[in-house]
Amino acid sequence: MESIMNINLSQPLRVCFVFVSTGIGGAERSMLRLIQAAHPQLLECSVILNGGSNYPVQSALDEIGTVPYCVTSPRDFAGGWRFIRQEKPHLLYAFGLKRIIWALVARWAGVPVTVGAERGTMARQIDILMRHLDKHVLHAYFCNSHKAASILQNKVGVSPDRLFVIYNGLEEIVSTQIAKDTSIETRNPNLVCVANIQPYKGHIYLLKAVKQLQSDFPKLRVTLLGHDTTNGHFFEEMKAQSLDDTYVWLGFVPDVYSYLSRADIFVLPSLTEGMPTAALEAMAIGLPVVATDVGGTTELIRDGDTGLIVSPGDTQALAVALRRLLQSSTLRKQLGQNAKNYIQHNHTLAS
Repeated sequence: MESIMNINLSQPLRVCFVFVSTGIGGAERSMLRLIQAAHPQLLECSVILNGGSNYPVQSALDEIGTVPYCVTSPRDFAGGWRFIRQEKPHLLYAFGLKRIIWALVARWAGVPVTVGAERGTMARQIDILMRHLDKHVLHAYFCNSHKAASILQNKVGVSPDRLFVIYNGLEEIVSTQIAKDTSIETRNPNLVCVANIQPYKGHIYLLKAVKQLQSDFPKLRVTLLGHDTTNGHFFEEMKAQSLDDTYVWLGFVPDVYSYLSRADIFVLPSLTEGMPTAALEAMAIGLPVVATDVGGTTELIRDGDTGLIVSPGDTQALAVALRRLLQSSTLRKQLGQNAKNYIQHNHTLAS
């Protein structure tokens, strides 16, 4: 990071974020919170949306109102270069597999420092390959879990002095969770999962677990919140497997808290994760969480204390954990309160 030493930091640091996504997920929500909290007093932020039109992110930036951004097609690096030349950032913060290209574009445009966001566990070979390439051009990596930093160091050979672990943070949350009848048997239990519909989020294991539990909880359903990246194929497959009575899908919603506040249990059955923003949000309002032992999740959720942890892809274990919570209002309340306390002390933007 020697190149940042020559930057005059008596003024706000100018940071350009590069997103390659076409929707909004945990990474985008986390960065939008950071931008809203820090811009323009601490950071003068700008954004490149390199995946083309991304209406949820654009709407959020429009609502902030003072953050310049540009929308480019996935191959339009020249448009991004012109925008960078215009905004003159001190630091470029890039997400996705094309970080190596954006680091080179940024250097060509005169940006002193380029940083890569590391928010996953590099489960695919292409992820490892691209890290082996971009480690030669990025100055540093900002990781949202120690697990991600460990993989970069041990599998990719990135020097520890270029790895910075910065946990995701939330704005101060005032709990709006609705008081519920403590006896689930007298009403319909409400599970919720916030995750874009894509294979590595493990939705199928959750729906199979719900199916198993319906013998004891006939009206049990899980509310799914998130974009469908499969163009409907996932839901066709769920219908073919007779799982279409296990869920209600509402698509992307800009305000997840209004749904979390009405839920009994939050579930994240991912096969790979970094530091899941969705779990943070659920814990912040006191929801008990069931999640899988992947990535940085166990840095956030301590099994039996701030939530329940199960093995990824294990339908039976997921059903057992959900049954424990469905049958015990005491356990739900205990885990939810512990989770809320943990987030307030460790994962607010102030902390």
